[in-house]
Amino acid sequence: MTYHPHNLVARTIVLNNLSILQADPDAREVFDEPPLVVYSRAKNIRDMLVRSQISASHDSGTRPCRRPRCKTCTYVSQAGEINTPRGVFTIAGSFTCTSRYLIYAIVCKRCDVVYIGETVRNLATRFS
Repeated sequence: MTYHPHNLVARTIVLNNLSILQADPDAREVFDEPPLVVYSRAKNIRDMLVRSQISASHDSGTRPCRRPRCKTCTYVSQAGEINTPRGVFTIAGSFTCTSRYLIYAIVCKRCDVVYIGETVRNLATRFS
């Protein structure tokens, strides 16, 4: 029950009428001890404005940025994993060409050689 000064009366009513509950044989099994009346904190403005949990991220992998004239997204693979000679690596998180602080992989279409790089800039700036 949410705490409110008027709700304190409910506790007294329950405790004053406990003898009625204990007089009934079936109810006595349930209420063999006095019930514990507890209160929860009411929602405040912060609870209403701030999410208590981080919302789930989009599906993992790379996605187009949806900017109308983006030239980088045509070269970005929309995949959730990267296949390399050393194994398959799953992309943890959702990224676009506007994301920063990335580790990226470039795969040669002729010989399948994989180059792994990193950048603090976004991919669109890095490759322009």
